[in-house]
Amino acid sequence: FERALDRAGIPFLVSGGRTFLEAREIKDLLAFLAALVNPLDEVALVGVLRSPFAALPDDEIFRLGRDGWREEFERLYGRLRPLAGFVAPDRLLAIAIDESGFASGLSDRAKANLEKLLAWLRWEHRNRPRPLAELLHDLEELRSMETEAEAPPPEAGNVVRLMSIHAAKGLEFPVVFVSALHRGPSRRKPVIAFSPTAGLGAKWRNPATGKGRSDTVHAALIEDLSRKEEAEENRLLYVAMTRAKERLFLSYVARERPSNWQKLAESAVRDVTAAEQVPELARSWIAAADTIDEVWLDPPRISGQYDSSAAVTSVALFHACPRRYFLESVAGGQRPVDGEGTGGTALGLAVHQILAGGTGPPDAAELANRFTVSELGQRAARATQIEREFDFLLHIEDVVLRGQIDLWFEEAGELVLVDYKTDREESPQMYELQIRLYGLALERYAGRLPDRAVLYYLRSDRAVEVSIAPGDFEVARATVRAFLTAQESVEFPLKAGDQCRRCPFCAGLCPATAP
Repeated sequence: FERALDRAGIPFLVSGGRTFLEAREIKDLLAFLAALVNPLDEVALVGVLRSPFAALPDDEIFRLGRDGWREEFERLYGRLRPLAGFVAPDRLLAIAIDESGFASGLSDRAKANLEKLLAWLRWEHRNRPRPLAELLHDLEELRSMETEAEAPPPEAGNVVRLMSIHAAKGLEFPVVFVSALHRGPSRRKPVIAFSPTAGLGAKWRNPATGKGRSDTVHAALIEDLSRKEEAEENRLLYVAMTRAKERLFLSYVARERPSNWQKLAESAVRDVTAAEQVPELARSWIAAADTIDEVWLDPPRISGQYDSSAAVTSVALFHACPRRYFLESVAGGQRPVDGEGTGGTALGLAVHQILAGGTGPPDAAELANRFTVSELGQRAARATQIEREFDFLLHIEDVVLRGQIDLWFEEAGELVLVDYKTDREESPQMYELQIRLYGLALERYAGRLPDRAVLYYLRSDRAVEVSIAPGDFEVARATVRAFLTAQESVEFPLKAGDQCRRCPFCAGLCPATAP
């Protein structure tokens, strides 16, 4: 779909798809930088030779051989390689793009991605100068986190949005295309199946014929699974079709063995066509009637149009400002580079890894040690029960919340919940809801609510108590209900306040201004 839209010159935005660093043009530029750092990096060299920099076909690259790669690279980029340690990386790429005509055949969306990468490199070089190899390592870590969205095209308000059915839940559009119905959802049947009532079943391989055969239990479980999958698939198709306000297009490729979705689409077309033809008997009744009483019925209310699962951090973001949640998580707005850059994120991850028992760089170890030697850290060391990096699922108010508690422990009869923070600016109110939802999750696993909840700011070595009175937990539940209601109504009002100073969308995509 992306290639077809690119060829047609139609601007588009991918929601919930590939990340910014996975875009083809960004991979090509990063391969160029990697080849400048190490001309013996064969993977990077092949990427450069296949990119618009050299535009060599695969068979020609194969004929060049390893030594040929070096000659080709020396000829094309020999002038820039000695500058790699002295010239800013964004300037190196700008020179290479200009001299090679790299951007000449790119779409507007791809060009926007180039500008975004150059701006990010410029910011990093100005605020955190470091060797090019280290910068590329940080970029690779950022790629693995899959958090940075692609840059929107210049006309981002008038684009085709490509998204999965799950990503489209709760949204509506004037025109919707549900494409490739012939593929249908993937149905892979497990070789081993289990249920508490039926027991364990398996599909066994006949050594003589090489074919598989299900035992009785496995066959029954697979049949039950197929029924459930079909019901879920039909629900998904319903969700996709009801996203359209005015016009709906269903497309597929005709095949001898059509998918269930294709069969449903063809059946619906036949039913709609048949409904347009008034039966002869009905015509005689209409002609004989003096008047026709029209009864207008209200359309049935569609309910449950919200996510079945969500991250605790998403609910906390919604609580801080529904509009920011919408821009960041629903609309896929381009989030500006954070003030601390990827370095701040990497430091936070490293600190959490050390406190969970791992290792990390010296600056992270220093922050982690502040908690270890603190009163809370000493209590955790004496705990009779303790969990670190505790993943959980919590069913609450018709949604399953997922999250991870940094630390909880029981010592001297007191159940303590701790959340580490490496933020430079201390804003406990931003995290209170998150901590209280953690408390409700802990109640499910530990059998009781925590006696104490603490935000521990590692930079200032300060513990901040969070109120966890019974009323606080009821507010947390009410916030989850409001979160689901907002998704169902697609209403995310602006909540202006002190948090606007820290919002990356302030005075940009959001009209609010910082106080």
